[in-house]
Amino acid sequence: MIIQDIASNLHQRVERAGQTYRGIRQVWRETQREAMAIVTHNSRSVANTEIGAAKNIYTSAQAAFRRAKRDGLRKVAQRPSRYVPAGRKQTAAAYRATLKLLDRTRAELTDVASGGYKQLTAQLNGTTERPQPEQQPSSTEKEVGEARKRPAKRAAATAANRQTPRRRTARKRSAPPTTS
Repeated sequence: MIIQDIASNLHQRVERAGQTYRGIRQVWRETQREAMAIVTHNSRSVANTEIGAAKNIYTSAQAAFRRAKRDGLRKVAQRPSRYVPAGRKQTAAAYRATLKLLDRTRAELTDVASGGYKQLTAQLNGTTERPQPEQQPSSTEKEVGEARKRPAKRAAATAANRQTPRRRTARKRSAPPTTS
């Protein structure tokens, strides 16, 4: 009888530990999924910001180079500041936007990690209550500078949390700049 009690007790403990492990693993997966979604979305935003600024600066530099080439060496030597590309404000704006986005990403990841930690501790303590996630500010509460420019259809789809498959389109490759 004692051996059966020990085996039964051990079986119950192992079963409880297995259920706890499965719960912890599920919470971990959900937390990882949320964190990855945040990082993916915000890294795309950073990339788009930086690419847009780089394109504007490149275009400005090309225009300044064409103007300098057209005007000739003497005019460029007389007033070189006229031929410097105008991209300082764009670069500074892209830098500030990137810093804001990285700060927001840090805050969101901190919230997700602390929420996951709270869920894990609740799971380990045996409580089935899940902590309520902190509410994100609605789009009307955002600052004007933080509002993103999106077409209305895409904004509505995002707001409705509808997952639509994205189509990849081939980009037109531009010819590399020629040196003459």
